[in-house]
This record gives sequence, C-alpha cells and structure tokens, in this order.
Amino acid sequence: YASGTRLLLQAARQQRLSGARGALNAFLEVPAELEKAVSAALGEYLEAVVLDSGLDPALDLLQQGSGRGVLLPLDLPPRPHLPPQPPSLQGGGGEGAVSAALPAALPDGVLGLAAGLVQAPEALRPLVELLLGAVIVVQDRAAARRVLPGQLHGVRAVTLQGEVFHASGPVQTAGGGAAEQGLLSRGRQRRELAEQLAGVQTGLTELDRRLAELDAAWKALQAEEAAALQEQERLRQETGKARRALDTARAALDGAERGLRWNQDQRERQTAERSRSQSEITRLTAEGGELEGRINQLRSELRSRTQELEALSLDEFQAGLAHWNTRQAVAERALNDARSRRGERQVALARAQRSLADLETRRTELAAALEVLQTQRQEHRQSEAGLGEQIQALNAQIEPAEAGLRGLEVEQAAQEKADAAARQAVSTAEHFHAQARIALARRQETLQSLRRRIEDDFGLVAFEYVEQVSGPTPLPLGGMVEQLPRVSKLSQDIEENIKRQRAQLRRMGAINPDAQAEYQEVRQRYEFMTEQVADLNKAEADIRQVIAELDGLMVREFRRTFEAVAGEFRQIFTRLFGGGSARLILTDPENLTVSGIDIEARLPGRRMQGLSLLSGGERSLTAAALVFALLKVSPTPFCVLDEVDAMLDEANVGRYRDLLRELSSKTQFVVITHNRNTVQAADAIYGVTMGRDSASQLLSLRLDQVAEVVEQN
Repeated sequence: YASGTRLLLQAARQQRLSGARGALNAFLEVPAELEKAVSAALGEYLEAVVLDSGLDPALDLLQQGSGRGVLLPLDLPPRPHLPPQPPSLQGGGGEGAVSAALPAALPDGVLGLAAGLVQAPEALRPLVELLLGAVIVVQDRAAARRVLPGQLHGVRAVTLQGEVFHASGPVQTAGGGAAEQGLLSRGRQRRELAEQLAGVQTGLTELDRRLAELDAAWKALQAEEAAALQEQERLRQETGKARRALDTARAALDGAERGLRWNQDQRERQTAERSRSQSEITRLTAEGGELEGRINQLRSELRSRTQELEALSLDEFQAGLAHWNTRQAVAERALNDARSRRGERQVALARAQRSLADLETRRTELAAALEVLQTQRQEHRQSEAGLGEQIQALNAQIEPAEAGLRGLEVEQAAQEKADAAARQAVSTAEHFHAQARIALARRQETLQSLRRRIEDDFGLVAFEYVEQVSGPTPLPLGGMVEQLPRVSKLSQDIEENIKRQRAQLRRMGAINPDAQAEYQEVRQRYEFMTEQVADLNKAEADIRQVIAELDGLMVREFRRTFEAVAGEFRQIFTRLFGGGSARLILTDPENLTVSGIDIEARLPGRRMQGLSLLSGGERSLTAAALVFALLKVSPTPFCVLDEVDAMLDEANVGRYRDLLRELSSKTQFVVITHNRNTVQAADAIYGVTMGRDSASQLLSLRLDQVAEVVEQN
C-alpha cells in the first residue's frame, strides 16, 4: 500500500480512527482473468480506504503524516439530481451517476459492465456501481473501439491487458501493474493457500492413519484368529438355522401331502355322489314321463267314461265321476312330488359340481405349493452341503493359522525380551550421554566466559590451540589481530587495572548509528506480519464457517434427495418386477456426508435379500429401477443405456419398455440393444453393419417413416 493508505489502516487497527472498514480491494472478488482489467479501471481507487463515518479525522491523519490517500465515505449526502437520461443511457450507477448502455445481446468481444462482473458486499455495492458502473470490460482494443461510439463522455472501456479507453478520447496504459493486480489477487491467493493448507492437513491425517495402521499391524494375527473363530461360530449357527428350516420345510411338505390325499378322497366321494345324483335324476325323469303318460291315459279314459256316464243315471254318473276325480288328484299329487324331487336333485347336483370345482382348484394350488416346497427342499439340501464344505475348508484354514499363531507368539515373547534388554541398554547409554553433554556444556561455558573476558579486555586476539582441542582459528587479518605476549607471572595491580578499564568502557557504552533505521525496518516488518496473520486468521474463520454452512446444506439436500429417490425407487421396482418390494438404506445414518447406500430387495415370492444375492437379470432390473428413480426426481437432457435388457425375459422387457416410454417425455434416451421389443419403443433406430470394403456403415430409420419405406419398396 501507499504511505497514506498504510497510515490510515494502521490508525484503524490502533483504535485511533473509528469507522474505517479497510481498503476497497479487500472487499472485492474478481475472477483471475479480469484482475488486470479491473485494477486498471480502478486506478488509485484500488487502495482507497472505505469509511462508515469520520471523514475529517482521516484527513487530519493524512495531513499530520504527510501522506497521500483516497477516501470513500459511505455516508455522503445525496447527489443532486441530473436531468433525466434517455432509457438507453440509464444504468445502475446510482442517483446522478454516469452508466454505460449495452444491448441485451452483448456484441462480440464485450464481456459486460465491470460492476456486474465484480462481487462485493451489499453495503459497498453503491461504491462499486459509482466506480465501475461506467466501465465496459472488453477482450481487446478493437472491441473497445467498437463499443465506445455513442456512449457518454464518462464511459470507459478497459481491455484484459489493462488498457483504458475513454469515450472522450484519452487512452491510459499505466494502470493494472503487477502491484495493483497483486492487491486484487490477494483474496484468491488466500483461498488457494487455504486449499493447500487443507491438503497438507489431509496429508498429515493420512500419515497419522498410516502410522496407526503400522502400530496395529502386530495385532493382525490375533484379530484374524478371532475373526476366524467368529466366522466358524457364525457358520455353525447358520448351519443350525438351515437344518431347522429344512425340518420345517419337511413338516410343511408332509402336511401338504396329507392335505392333498384328503382332497383326493373328497374328490372321489364327490364324484361318486354326483354319479348317484345323475342316476337318480334320470330315474325320476323316466318316472315323471311315465306318470305324465299315465295321466294322459287316465284323462282319455275319463272322457270316455264321461261319455258313457251321460247315458247312465245321475247317481251312477256322480259315483263314477268322484272315483275318477279321486284318481286324477292322486296322479297329479304324485307328479308334483316327482317334480319336487327332481328340482331338489338338480340343486344338489349343482352344489356338488361347485364343490368339485373348488376341490379341483384347491388340488391345483396344493400341487403348485408342493412343487415349491420340493424345490426349496432341494435348495436347502444344496445349501446344507455347501455349508458343510465351507466349514471343512475353514477348519482346514484355521489349523495352520493356529499353528503359525503359536509360533509367532513364541517369537513375539522372545522379541519382547530382546526389546526390553535393548531399551534398558539404550536408557543407560542415554543417561551417560546426558551426563557427558552436561559436563561438556559446563566446560564450553567456562571457556566462552574466559574468551569473552579476554576479548573485552584486548579486542581481537589470536589463541594458541593444542592438538587435542578443536575450535575456530583467527582469520588472516594481518596486524588487526593482536598477538598477546606470554606472561608467566601477573603483576599485583593487573586486576585493579582491568576493573578500571572495564568501568571506563561501560561509561562510554556501545554506539550503533544504524539502530534507529533498523528499528523502523523491524517495526514495519512486524506490523506487516501481524496484519498478514490477522488476515489469515480471519480468512480461516470465514472459510470454516462457509464449510460448516456447506456441510449443513449438503446434509439437508442429500436427505431430501435421498427420500425422494427412495420413494420413487420403491414404486418403480414394484412396477418392473410385477410385485415385490425394495428399499434404499443408509450405511451410516448419523453421518450423512460419509454414509454409503445399500439396496435390499424382496422379489415376488421370495424373502428380503441383498443386491449381491440376486441374479444378473435381477441386478440389471434393480439398477434400471434406481436409474429411473433418479431421472424422475431430477430429469436430465439425455441418458445412455448400454444393453440393460440383455438378461431380461419378455415380460420384464415389456415393463422396462413401458417405463422408457413414460420417462421419454422429459429425457431423451439413447439405448443400445439387441431386443426387438425394446426397439419398438424407439422413435429412430440406427444400425451398424459391415460393408463390402470391410468398413462400418451406419443405417438409420425413423419408425414413423416405416410405412413410407415399405410402400416405396
């Protein structure tokens, strides 16, 4: 920063200037490719100090410090109103500001208004609009010359190289230097340094994890043995469960066989009863016919008798009439009784037929259940054989592992004894070494004390060394190094003379003419480093806050998306499989940022099982259900499916094709397939074949044009 800007920022940190927010460049976020252009457009305002209030104290500080600076107060009085501008010249520069006019579709080479390309806090947005609202950012000089004609005189165009073209004619190239660009790039550099710091911390975490793995390596064999024992126990438990399930299946099979035999007996009895009913109905029908014939005969006889009685006397006629009327009534009553018995037999026959149909249906169901139970029994027998083989294999693996474990335990005990002895030896050696270092330090301290006393008394002195003593020797400085004469006996007043000379040196004191300059330089360096540390701490706190907010947002969005996808997945799975159910489950619901997702599916007529236990076709259909669920929650422009239906049968391909048609309203599918049923759902098909020159040829056909192609051929 310039001296005036630096003076104001220091005063703000020292609480001598209230209301100062900081330099303007500290609040701007500019893309890296626009830093030079924005620096050139701002010019001296790049280092301007933003003030909430207190303009006069800032000016007083600048006058006292003889510095030059730029101030941007936020509490300026409102500007006077300018005459209303035409609509094409109005912009977002605030009341009375000059703005550039750009069409809705930007011309070639024009990136936009600088105020719109720069990110700043909402409180500073009026300042940004004031300084950059009339600045157009362009690619090069040609674009600047194209966009400036027709603009107001206050409008400028700045290129990415930092060249500023004014609408009134002047051109500036001094702005946008390395120093100004560095001020704008400081925020980006802070973010990059924070990312590098995060990477270093990640590396340290990885090293700590690796160190923990190495520390825990010697326990691996014991863990493997425990895991093998647990696996053996688990297999035993599963074997017991399988045997119990087999016994249950056998009991169910026996019960089903008994029920089938009982149903067969019931069917035979119903068949016999139906035969008897048919015979009885036939007999009753014959009897009814005979009775009707007998009645007709009796009626004929009655008519003949009546004619005969007409010639007889009245008494005889009445007696004969009563006789024949009685016989007619008896015959009609017998006929009605026969008809009633025939109706009852027909009702009983219909009931017997319904019972027989029900028994036939029950027999079919029991036969199907019997086949399923027999299949399950075969599967359980195969599972039992496989479990037995696995138990034998695990036992074969456990025995050598146990033998190796015992050998390693013996070796570990020997190594621990050797390690304890080595540690004790190292401890003893370290003790003696510490004592030797203490003694050496004392000798060196005594020698240095004597050396300082001699140098204080005589200046630069050449010492004489013997072969057993090592140390620095005087440089070849000629007469500057004093050679002290050998003295075999000191005079009596030598100590008094030395004390007197030392007192005189202390009174004189040491003189350093550059002490003030060195102090100013160190102080400036200290203040600069203190400011940098404070900025880095603030940036770190801001980044951690942003990370926490992003983590919370990620958790909420992930939970919302997961619930939506899980609901769609359940419905689509049921549609694709024609029944059954499936669900998505989280492996770690308490920590959604690192949690994985598992799939549990229950196919029609089967129990709940994991994805690894499904067949290839079932996995393909389950994966298709998950993809379709994702597309329903968040549709994409297009989706490529590569032979998803290769392992599906006709029924599953039909349901898969119906879902493709349903989802194609929002997503375009590119499907690679060999299945003709899937091709029927396409709007256009493309085939690749080999030509006569052994080169691939592409054939295309729209299915809505098939009729036209057939008519042409």
